[in-house]
Amino acid sequence: MVRNRKRKTDYGLHSEKDMAEAILMVESGVSLRKAANEKHVNFMTLQRYVQKKKKCSEHEAGHIRLTPNYANRVVFSVDQEKALQEYLVNCSRMCYGLDTIECRKLAYEMAVYYNLNIPKNWEDKKMAGIDWLYGFRKRHTDLTLRKPEPCSLTRATSFNRHNVNVFFNNLEDVMRRCPRFADGSRVYCLDETGTTTVQKPKKIIAAKGAKQLNKVTSAERGTLVTTCCVVSATGSSLPPAMVFPRKQFKSFMLNGAPVGTLGLAQPTGWMNSDLFPEVMKHFVKVTASTKENPSLLIVDNHDSHLAPAVLNIAKDNGVTLLTIPPHSSHRLQPLDVSVFGPLQTYYNAAMDSWLMRHPGKTISIYNIAELLGQAFDRAMTPSNIKSGFRKTGIFPFDRHIFTDNDYMPSEVTNRPLEALSNAPGPSQPYETQQASTDAPSSSQSFGHDSQKDQNATRSSYSSQIQRGDVTDPRPYPSIVQTPASPVRQMMNRRSESVSPSILTQLAEAPSIAAKENSSVIIIPSTQNETLVSPLGCRAYPKAQPRLQSNRGRKRGKSCIPTDTPIKNEIEKESWERERKKLGKQKKVSQKKEIPYKRLKTNKNIKRVLFSDDESDVENIPISSSDSLTSEDELPLNHLVEPKKNDFVVVQFVGKQLVKHYVGKLLTDIENNEYDVSYLRRSGKVDNHFYFPIEPDMATVPLDDIKIVLPLVNVAERKTKRQTDVYTFPKNILKKFNIY
Repeated sequence: MVRNRKRKTDYGLHSEKDMAEAILMVESGVSLRKAANEKHVNFMTLQRYVQKKKKCSEHEAGHIRLTPNYANRVVFSVDQEKALQEYLVNCSRMCYGLDTIECRKLAYEMAVYYNLNIPKNWEDKKMAGIDWLYGFRKRHTDLTLRKPEPCSLTRATSFNRHNVNVFFNNLEDVMRRCPRFADGSRVYCLDETGTTTVQKPKKIIAAKGAKQLNKVTSAERGTLVTTCCVVSATGSSLPPAMVFPRKQFKSFMLNGAPVGTLGLAQPTGWMNSDLFPEVMKHFVKVTASTKENPSLLIVDNHDSHLAPAVLNIAKDNGVTLLTIPPHSSHRLQPLDVSVFGPLQTYYNAAMDSWLMRHPGKTISIYNIAELLGQAFDRAMTPSNIKSGFRKTGIFPFDRHIFTDNDYMPSEVTNRPLEALSNAPGPSQPYETQQASTDAPSSSQSFGHDSQKDQNATRSSYSSQIQRGDVTDPRPYPSIVQTPASPVRQMMNRRSESVSPSILTQLAEAPSIAAKENSSVIIIPSTQNETLVSPLGCRAYPKAQPRLQSNRGRKRGKSCIPTDTPIKNEIEKESWERERKKLGKQKKVSQKKEIPYKRLKTNKNIKRVLFSDDESDVENIPISSSDSLTSEDELPLNHLVEPKKNDFVVVQFVGKQLVKHYVGKLLTDIENNEYDVSYLRRSGKVDNHFYFPIEPDMATVPLDDIKIVLPLVNVAERKTKRQTDVYTFPKNILKKFNIY
């Protein structure tokens, strides 16, 4: 079959009305050619229909089809394809869209389920043909094939009616407390974004047919510099704050940054609870916030934004903090909605321009401030900022800014009120803790107007849950549920022919299903709904009931953390975390050290030390059979003469420091000097020494040898690439500055 056939004639394009009028003209005595020309139909086609009508009786003549039968191989009717189109659109809105393969499989399942005539290749491959898919997309031009952006499950389900209502209730409460917030002049929004040293290249002009096209970037992986931006509902922007991945901040890091930018440093480059108090002080200074001149600052639920030090600064300076629901910043954060997108676009363009002007050089964190300064003014325009506040419903205040389509992803995990009555509060996510006043059920949101209908829906669902007819009772917009009902029982007879009596029953099936389950919603259609809906063979995606569990951390929610009760609760939780952290550190410090595994012990070790204090000289005979069993047995002040193969501590006196090194004597004393081979100290394991590959030897006078070290352990090497490891008593090494 030719998928893109271009028609060369107009045969068969006439309407039924034109053909009927042309036949009447011929029967009244007008010639075939004249009638065909006047009604714009083909001469031979008109002659064929005239002969067909002459051969038929008067009763049959009224039922003759006067147009070609182009639908002889059509599988689905117009209404059936419309229902399939609506199903695909709803799935995409719920973040569970179908690709081309799944769409073809669904078409096959739908055709088999409703006992429709299908081609043989559909049966062989268990899916619709690729030609049907091409034709389906051509017939429905409002459908398109796109690559979706990834969206986490928590972000898709957390933005729901309950969480949004809680946020707008808090926002309305704050505005009622302080009427000055109503004009938007003292309403601000704060959020962080990442600025890195590697840009995302834009589209470029190149030759056709190239299999691979590249563009230079600064590096493989970029270094992160966090930028904290603050905007006002009036369309103005405040100087940002930048967190550089360094231990100490230097002023030259802000060269070229927007005027008034606050510079901070943290090894990871992330915002934390130690740095955000400085940002809050910066906000108070720029906005001149006081208790007489209050301001509202909207932030997310990050731990750094809710630190006790931040809340104290905010409350002392008249700043009211309001948090948005967790994982909802893509809808409720004005900066994410309309500002950070242009900012990243202009920032990447500035990086591309910089690389073009400096070929062969890479971008470092010291260039980020200059690049951000070029993009900041272009992105932080009043129109972008006002658009973000308007689309989120913050200013002007509009709690009904979001439509049913915006909430469809959360309908996957939506539960009726009865399913939540026995669930534990702390473990249940806030998107499912629905209250009758703040969180209407799905039946309220999609077509049930009266409270009586809502109560009937809930009672019917609870009774079906007890009977086991419905395993996951969660209604959806324009969704047909498939419980064990007469509709399901009749439609399971796929192999039987559809008789008129069954069609009559199916026509009455919607009312029967509505009596059984008042939350069943049938997709509207001109024909019988149950015959055209693809939901009979495949339901919309629905999550299973949530398991009851008290594990995991406490769920976040929208709140006003500067209010005294919430502030005291946050401070108490912070104190509890610090107490547990100190308790863990104390337990770790109380643990006994694991002794070093002795692979080889020298039993002839001299338990003698060398001391400069001759008053401590004492000759103690040591038997060769003595063995070292504990470091505590080692005397610390015995003078002996060092000998060959002894391990000693050698002192080096510099201009400012006195350093000590561990070495092994290679010779006996000659001219009051020794030849020493020095050991290296391990940088990974404490109290481990080894000989370097290249021997480090020197001649040392007797006066520089400060002590003779007892050898505790020798870990012999197992391969040629390994070296022997020597261990000495820790209580002796602590007395020297060993390098």
